[in-house]
Amino acid sequence: MALGRPHTDGNGDAGDDIHSRWLQLLNRSTGNPGYRDEWFEEQCGGCRFWMPLGGDLGLDWGACTHASSRFDGRVRFEHDGCGRFSVRDDGSFGCSGWAPPPHPPLQGLRAGGGRRRRGEESLLC
Repeated sequence: MALGRPHTDGNGDAGDDIHSRWLQLLNRSTGNPGYRDEWFEEQCGGCRFWMPLGGDLGLDWGACTHASSRFDGRVRFEHDGCGRFSVRDDGSFGCSGWAPPPHPPLQGLRAGGGRRRRGEESLLC
């Protein structure tokens, strides 16, 4: 492992250490006696604004991308939740079935840089 680089590929204990440390930051823990039944249906992993991380950590962790959530831009456990939950259209949960949201092609650009010429199709997604 290179010095100064995180080791999260599952070949060491760093991923487990990160998982344990981040679990302390939960907003809603399913183990809490005050956990409400309706929250089981409103967990981050089923929210359209939750994007899984890459690598092994992405099996349980993702980033919140909901602009009006206090967790926007923060790493969240798939079984955590908040009041800004919005169910995915396909009803999937976690990293299974997740795909990046579609976005319009970048206008006026072409692969390799430069502006697109009249009649030339955009090659970027």
